[in-house]
Amino acid sequence: MTRQNTMQEIIDEMNRSAKTFAEQSGAITCETFSVFKKGSQAENIKQHFAELVYPAGYVLLFQYTAHGLAGVVNSILECYLIPDCFPALPYPLSHIAGFLETDTPLLLTIPMISDAQTMRDSFAQLAEVIIGMQPKIETLVSDSDRCAAVRISFLEHVFAETKKQITVLDDEALWTLEFFYTLLTNHMAGDPYLRYMYGNTDKALVKLERMKYKSNYEQRLIRLLQKEVPARPAVPLSVQENIRAKYNKNGSPKSAGKEVGALFLSWIIWTVIWIPFFVGIFFLFYFVESRNAELVLGPMAQLPFVFLPSFLMGICSSYYSRHFVYRLLFKKSYEKQQRLDHIENGPGSDRLMKVFFTLLLIGGMFFTLLMVKWNVKLLPNGIVDNSAFFSLKETYYRYKEVDKVYYKPNRIIDDEPVDFSSYVIALKNGEQIDLYDFVPEEKDYDEFLSLIRKKGVPVEKQP
Repeated sequence: MTRQNTMQEIIDEMNRSAKTFAEQSGAITCETFSVFKKGSQAENIKQHFAELVYPAGYVLLFQYTAHGLAGVVNSILECYLIPDCFPALPYPLSHIAGFLETDTPLLLTIPMISDAQTMRDSFAQLAEVIIGMQPKIETLVSDSDRCAAVRISFLEHVFAETKKQITVLDDEALWTLEFFYTLLTNHMAGDPYLRYMYGNTDKALVKLERMKYKSNYEQRLIRLLQKEVPARPAVPLSVQENIRAKYNKNGSPKSAGKEVGALFLSWIIWTVIWIPFFVGIFFLFYFVESRNAELVLGPMAQLPFVFLPSFLMGICSSYYSRHFVYRLLFKKSYEKQQRLDHIENGPGSDRLMKVFFTLLLIGGMFFTLLMVKWNVKLLPNGIVDNSAFFSLKETYYRYKEVDKVYYKPNRIIDDEPVDFSSYVIALKNGEQIDLYDFVPEEKDYDEFLSLIRKKGVPVEKQP
């Protein structure tokens, strides 16, 4: 089951449900259309709409948002009311329910739609509530004064924090309105509603009561829940199963121990696979760096650090092997896990990971290059100083510019003397090149001292 198949199945079911509801509710027309992020295939759909036009003078716009919201929850179905008197202003059904004095424990924004069944169940729940609201909607849109009052009240709510009195929806106001719709969808699909969808009604009620800003709908929902705990779940059972599969009772994402353990193992395996690659890159750079050099001090001491880019690439690579992990772990529920993954990780996630993967790979190779370039080279006629930490800048000194090489028995670290010895190349211009970071063991100085003596550089012996 590919993401393309999953999304096409969801869209097809939404179209069928919309046409069925249009016939049942007396709509004149029913049109469906999609907004794509990139491309024109179902897997690239950002939003899909079903627009139902009614003879009483209003439109019901069902909106399915596949991906692209700021929140962590995706695949959301909701509905907007657009009265003919104010066609540029869609009212979210959750908000208009409050103005219409409609109380319902059923949520009107439903996330985690993973297949045709969850879409069918979710659309049926919205349809059930709308059928009960239709007489009130028709009464509202037939009363221009009341419709105008609802419009003013809604805009005051939208622009409350900006302290603006909006009467005309100019470009700036429309942008703010679009932003509000996105925030509202995220809000209605997040905590405390995730707790309510999970079935943790008491805790959801506490969170709702503590909210600083409450819409008319939320105030009515609080009063409803304070009276009694609804016997019916806030969302269809098929959706609640998805919620419980991915979230805890408190609305936080759930981490399955078995899944996390397997992904960690996958991460380690990929790290081991990447180590030979970066070791190979390391020696390729080392080969280029050591050409024409009689001795290169430093790179071999940095070789163990190729583990770092390998480790990071292992994390990135485990994203692409997750379906294989799911197949191993969830043999009985593999298809369901795959569908949930499709709605959680859309094409945008894949594109982001590709960019991240590429940048990380380039960064890892550059990091390896810098490790190799952090060195001191002895050439036939001089010394190349690359001792500046992680720098591509190098300085060339002829051997006649070297004053001497002397032994340094200790050094000061954090204002404390420590017995870490090394040899230091002293230049006639006063500069010094301390070899402490480039020769891991004192016994490794033998080749360097032998070669530097042959170049006629005085060496002060170790006392």
